[in-house]
Amino acid sequence: MKKIIFGLYSILFIYSSLWPQYNNEQLYQATHYFGLQDTQINALEELIDVHDENESTKILISHTHVPLFLAFPHLKGVISYISLADLPTPITSVPQLATHFDIQSLYIKRDDLTGGYDQNRRKLFGGNKVRKAEFLLADALAQGAQCILTRGAAGTNHGLAIATYAQQLGLRCILLLSNQHNTQITRRNLLLDHASGAQLVTVPHKDLRASMVSHILGQEKINSGMFPYIIPTGGSCPRGVLGYINAVFELKEQIIQGKLVEPDIIFAPVGSAGTIVGILLGVSAAGLKTRIVGIAVEPEEYSGQCIATIETLYNQTQNWLYSLDPSFKSKSFESCDLILRFDSAGQEYSLFTQQAVNAIRLVAHATNITLDGVYSAKAWAGMESYLQQYRQPQARVLFWNTFCSDSFESIINLVDYHQLPLSLQIYFEQPVQPLDQQ
Repeated sequence: MKKIIFGLYSILFIYSSLWPQYNNEQLYQATHYFGLQDTQINALEELIDVHDENESTKILISHTHVPLFLAFPHLKGVISYISLADLPTPITSVPQLATHFDIQSLYIKRDDLTGGYDQNRRKLFGGNKVRKAEFLLADALAQGAQCILTRGAAGTNHGLAIATYAQQLGLRCILLLSNQHNTQITRRNLLLDHASGAQLVTVPHKDLRASMVSHILGQEKINSGMFPYIIPTGGSCPRGVLGYINAVFELKEQIIQGKLVEPDIIFAPVGSAGTIVGILLGVSAAGLKTRIVGIAVEPEEYSGQCIATIETLYNQTQNWLYSLDPSFKSKSFESCDLILRFDSAGQEYSLFTQQAVNAIRLVAHATNITLDGVYSAKAWAGMESYLQQYRQPQARVLFWNTFCSDSFESIINLVDYHQLPLSLQIYFEQPVQPLDQQ
C-alpha cells in the first residue's frame, strides 16, 4: 500500500484484480448514458491500444467516518470513496411550520450545507450532488482518470458540483449543457462553472449529443491516451446512488443520538432519481420504517418514464451491492413504501410555479433557509399539498433540502460572463423568467 497526500485529502490506493478495463468501460458508459451508435463505438474502439487491456484498477479509500461502511464493512474494501463534503449535515427543527401544517414535528435535513473547503479553507459548492461526487470522483481517481465528462441543463447543480471538486482533485472537467428556462441560479452556476476551469460545451439539440460525445471521446483519447471518465446526468447511476444510501445511515446515527425522532415521512425532490433511489434503498437497508414521498420536478406526462427510471436504478444498485456484499439486504422495489407526486411540478422542467415561489417566501421567512424554484421549492410545495390532502396531526416529517443557496459573490464578481461561450451568454443578456424576478 502506498500513502499519497492529494491536496487536503489523505488517501490509500489498494490494487484489486478482475475489474473492468478503464477505456472499454468508458465506452460502455458512453453507449449507455449518451446513446452512442455502433458505428461511433467501432471508430472509438480502434483508438484503444492493445496495452490498455493490461491496466489494473485500484480502490481509493479516504480516512473518514463513512456510516455506510460502518454498517457494511466489506464494502469498504471494494468501493472507492473520498471525503469531499462537510458531513454530517445538521437537522433543523421548525416547530412554527409544523404548527402551520398541523403535524407533530417538522425537521429539515440541511444538505444545503454539504459544501467542503478548498486549500485556503474557503467554502465550496454544496447541495445533494456533493454526496454523489464523493463516490464518483473517488472511482475516477482510482481508475487513473485525467478528465471527467458529464452533462446537464445550463444551470446544472450536478455539473457544477462535479466541476468544482474535480478541480480540487486535479482533474479536468467537460460539461455538456442543454437549454433551460433562465433563472438567477443558472447565471450563478454558469459563472461558477467557468471559475472551476470546466470546459463548457453547449448541445443545441439532443439529437446532436451522441455525435458530440463521440468527437470529445476521440479527441481526449488522442490527446491524453485515455477516454474521459463518464458520469451520467445528475450522477444518477449505482455508484452515485451510494451517496444517499450513506446519507440515510448518517440520518440513522442522528436518530440514535437523539437529534430527531425517526420520521414517519421523508419528502425529497425527484429529478434524475439518484437521490430518491438512495434514500429509498438506505431506509430499507437501515431498517427504518419511514415512508418516502418523492416530489417530481417534471410534469405528470413523464410519470411513466420517471417510475421506470427509479425502478431500474433501484434494482441495478441493489443487485450490485448484494454482489459485493451479500449481507446488504433491502426490500424489493415492489415492497417499498414510496409515493410519487407530480402535482407541484408545473408545466415544464426549470419553469417556476407560483406555489414554488410561495414556498420560497414561507421558508425564508420562517427559517432563513433559501429554496430554489426548480427543485427544492417544488418539493416543498408538493409536501404542503400532500399534508393538506392527508391530514396527519401526529406525523413526524423530514424535508430533505438539496439546494445550495450560497451566493459565492467573491468568486462570481471576478468572472465576466463574456468569457463564457457565446451560446451561454444569452442567459445574461435576456431576462430571467417572470416568477424569478419576484
